[in-house]
Amino acid sequence: MPFWVLPRYFKITPLTKEEKKYLSYIHESGDHLLQVINEILDIAKIESGSVALERIDFNLNQLLDEIAAIIRGRMKPEIEYRLPRIQGLPLVCGDELKLKQVLINLINNANKFTKKGTIEIQVTVSRMDKDSLELLFFVRDTGKGIPADKQELVFKSFAQEDSSITRKYGGTGLGLTISQKFVELMGGRMWLESEPGIGTTFYFTVCLERSNQTARQHPDILKQPLNH
Repeated sequence: MPFWVLPRYFKITPLTKEEKKYLSYIHESGDHLLQVINEILDIAKIESGSVALERIDFNLNQLLDEIAAIIRGRMKPEIEYRLPRIQGLPLVCGDELKLKQVLINLINNANKFTKKGTIEIQVTVSRMDKDSLELLFFVRDTGKGIPADKQELVFKSFAQEDSSITRKYGGTGLGLTISQKFVELMGGRMWLESEPGIGTTFYFTVCLERSNQTARQHPDILKQPLNH
């Protein structure tokens, strides 16, 4: 019988706790599968040399606000999240989407390996002239850390620190590789510092042009603490 002529006694009931749990598993699995597909497509484009940079004007503080909105749904109550507010920064021109993807990849990576403590994102202007500027970002966590002899592996395609990482946390091992390649396309570099049991800090630089436009006002999401 088609659903539009179901008997009038048919009704939708609230989901049980167990049904909600199974639906959350389906949702998480779908998100994970989509991430895997996107990462494989990204690495294929990078290896074929078909990735092109966009040049659009954007406000870096607004970009950070958008990232804050995205990660709100993924935050753990045991972790304090800190994002910066940059004063006096001009409107910039570059590939906003790729910069956002790099930052979200690094934040997701920090979130994955941090049980409690802090995840902090900072950005400083390391060079500025009348036409361009170089930004230095870091994403610091208080997670499990990476042994010195394993640190070179994190930027290799399909590589994880060890096989237990894949079993416990999943992932393709492509996120950091893609992030590093995008940073290099934007004229920068990426590196890390880490100590087991203390945490990890990923650093990267990008080079952007200065825009001739005037930055527009936008809602300031970060005026409220990120953890609320």
